[in-house]
Amino acid sequence: MARKTEGKETAVLYVRVSTLDQAENGVSLDAQEQRLTAYAVACGLSIVAILREEAISGTVPLSERPEGRKLVDLVTTGKAAHIVALKLDRLFRSAVDALQTTAEWDKRGVSLHLVDMGGQSLNTGSAMGRMMLTMMAGFAQFERDLTAERTKAALAHKKSNNAAYSPTPF
Repeated sequence: MARKTEGKETAVLYVRVSTLDQAENGVSLDAQEQRLTAYAVACGLSIVAILREEAISGTVPLSERPEGRKLVDLVTTGKAAHIVALKLDRLFRSAVDALQTTAEWDKRGVSLHLVDMGGQSLNTGSAMGRMMLTMMAGFAQFERDLTAERTKAALAHKKSNNAAYSPTPF
């Protein structure tokens, strides 16, 4: 069972950006961390870890990312009762990964909190939260697949018109 610290339930905050430029020159990681910390405090959660994933694509399964692996380990060892992230795409881009991972968290009594859901937050500790997560995972997968299709079509168009479609080789 997840531990409590000073009467508060334990939480892990997870922030991620996709590119090295975002990690080094952007403010996204710090902004995400600030919002998640404020949310955790407002909910009375005790923060046991803040995991910062820098320059890692969301297409990499959570358990295969360095900080994602730590997150999974904290859940597995019972050190976290709540996972807090800004949006679903910070954790998952694959519907299968999202649903399998969160189903395992549900079995362990761990809730996922998504802080920025168009002005609302989402908590999978309820039936409504789990249903919304299921729908959102499908839409996230859909967006990922649409982006891949558009990119493939754009590159094919460039190639068929003899335009540059990749970096110039050395």
